[in-house]
Amino acid sequence: MENGKIEIKIDLADVTNKFSLQLKETTDCLTHIYNAIEKSDIDIHRLLPTDSFPILINDKESKPTISEQKQITLNWTLKKAFEDFINGLTKSFKEAYKYLNYFALYKESLHTRTREDLEKEFQKIEIDIERFHFPDFIEKIEKLLKQPIPLKEEILSINQLRNCLIHRHGEVGEKDIKNSLSDDLRLKWISLKFWTNIDGQQTEITYDFRKDGVIVDNLSCKTIKNEKVFKLKDKISLDINEFNDIACTCATFSRELFRLMPRL
Repeated sequence: MENGKIEIKIDLADVTNKFSLQLKETTDCLTHIYNAIEKSDIDIHRLLPTDSFPILINDKESKPTISEQKQITLNWTLKKAFEDFINGLTKSFKEAYKYLNYFALYKESLHTRTREDLEKEFQKIEIDIERFHFPDFIEKIEKLLKQPIPLKEEILSINQLRNCLIHRHGEVGEKDIKNSLSDDLRLKWISLKFWTNIDGQQTEITYDFRKDGVIVDNLSCKTIKNEKVFKLKDKISLDINEFNDIACTCATFSRELFRLMPRL
């Protein structure tokens, strides 16, 4: 290579850390909001204490009860959290795509390339990572890795659900099922189930089981595959356990992506 050497520094850990930091912020906020909602019995029709007149829309519909408004608020929060999951994974994809392309350039014979050639390649990589959509990243990264990424099917389904939540307010539309052989939207994820042995009986460790504190001297864990089906016109709904498992699925995926990165 002409004009000396080019030094590139990349923190490979960013492939998983970019998502992990986004996940931390999202789950911290959701945990706060969820617990606040659960303990709140305030008058939901009380207006914001703003200096100017607060916005009030009269849609002529009956006002929700405190219990109904709690669920509405939680659904809205989960929608925002799903958007954050995809944003966080996209950040990790950008780091992975950049690293894999830089690694490929490193493995080539750089003596046949000029500094100008390499700088053009770097510029193209930066343009690509701002141009690709979520599924594009998975396709391009798998091509560079020459192998599939574990949990790809689950992650793509999570992105499909996110699209429905964001673009169709959580009501399954024709766009959501147009590529489905079963004419529905299927959300897929994994969950970790934990058991302990008590008096010869396998007992699942649930929140109710452990909430008051428990000591166990044996523990077993199993990964469970889950699927939830939404038909046309169905309204997307998730509970807090499903949300937590989906967060775990995304975190596991980002760690698997990091594990597949080639090392020098």
